[in-house]
Amino acid sequence: MYSFGNSGISKVGDAFFPNQQGPCWVTALANGKYFYVANAGTNNISGFQVNSDNTYTLLNNGNVRESGLKTIDIVSSPNSKFVYSLNAESRSIRLYEVEPDGQLSIISDRYNLLPTVTAFAIK
Repeated sequence: MYSFGNSGISKVGDAFFPNQQGPCWVTALANGKYFYVANAGTNNISGFQVNSDNTYTLLNNGNVRESGLKTIDIVSSPNSKFVYSLNAESRSIRLYEVEPDGQLSIISDRYNLLPTVTAFAIK
């Protein structure tokens, strides 16, 4: 983590994505219990538990589930039960179920997306 001020950029703490590369997109569950970060460089998802004092705890050393190749977007369902990742290189969407402990279980994959699909949203 870094801080930017009058004297420039300085390191203020350790990275909170150990061994992960390309943290890019974030989604938070509507119930406020967990949030997830898609790591495009390491093709996985990092998970965090939100504590009662609004601090957070990294789950499973930063890797709650592998994603498709080059994950470029992530979104969660309004009911906090599912997470979806959009994977550019594999041209797929992967659907996960959120487990009670915040881990993600793969439910299914949808392949053969058009290469022009670059983001998505859930209503």
